Amino acid sequence: MALWSIPRSRKRLTIFGAYGGINAGDEMILRALLQRIVRESGADQHARVIVDRLPKGPSLTKDYVARDVVPVSFRDIARSLSGSWGSDLVIGGGQVIDGLNGIKYPLLQLAQALISKASGGQVSILGASCARLENSGVRAVYARLFAACDAISARDEHSAQDIRAIGGTNLCPVKTEADLVFGMRDTITSNTPLADRKLILLAPHHAPSLPLTDVEASALLLEKLSKLGGDHEVRLILHDDRPDFDTHFVRRLRAIMGDAMPSASNPKTTDETIALYQQARMVISVRMHPIIIGACAGAACVPIKGSRKQEDLAGRIGLTTVALTDAASKSPEALQKWFDCLPDQTALRDLERLAK
Repeated sequence: MALWSIPRSRKRLTIFGAYGGINAGDEMILRALLQRIVRESGADQHARVIVDRLPKGPSLTKDYVARDVVPVSFRDIARSLSGSWGSDLVIGGGQVIDGLNGIKYPLLQLAQALISKASGGQVSILGASCARLENSGVRAVYARLFAACDAISARDEHSAQDIRAIGGTNLCPVKTEADLVFGMRDTITSNTPLADRKLILLAPHHAPSLPLTDVEASALLLEKLSKLGGDHEVRLILHDDRPDFDTHFVRRLRAIMGDAMPSASNPKTTDETIALYQQARMVISVRMHPIIIGACAGAACVPIKGSRKQEDLAGRIGLTTVALTDAASKSPEALQKWFDCLPDQTALRDLERLAK
């Protein structure tokens, strides 16, 4: 039996998550979630998506309108809450169980869930991970949310343990699956032989409150990667191009590297993201989703230390995380061996099955 499915008789679906064209990894999660819904319901499903930021441009037309998805900002409280009446609700994908901004975000999720339940809907948390849940108020709200759910799955065991600890005995079974993007492996897999690919992608991770990527170490690493030869092209890939996020990292990096700085790509749609990773020979990333997408595309992958979820991911696909400063200190000859850092194929098949 599927963990969560949409009854064929129901016509309305609301998805709540960190979507809206902000982050390439989150947009891939949304696409994977919609594909899973189609597999489980047997038909395309019109959906409203409660987003962090309203998408625009190619993101809106290709990843939302073309897939019969209507984005609604969570800041539009009246519209986002009224849309949950008579609708099944999925709080899905990525780090959506999060106390970063205190109690406001969890309260909005709980309100969506209570409205859905009061009108006969099902409520599910699907493929989620947890962070910053130390605040007692945040934990109290999430305890109510978890109790309202008909199904809960986490994308890593640490998050599942957090949910069980907060929810106690008054909640449905909590399952551990895999990140939803693994379920798109058959879509992401590249037809280009690995030996014919030329791109070496470095994905930084910078946020105003969480600058995980050291700029000086990155500059040194990029300089050494450019000397690997073999007609390879080193390129930055930005998963979050907001001015204070990865784009800020690029500005600082350019101030250090000048003309020696590699070009940067900022994919605007999920199709652009997939196409770029399909040409990657190697993916080096502080972020988790570049490693997932790169692994699904068949690239060599080097996960850089930075978070608990990165460590969990590396362990699940048979890789070892590397500190960025240690990576920057390696010789070009040592870096050449990274081309052999291929994820465990059996593990990838298992994760694909779990994600589906």
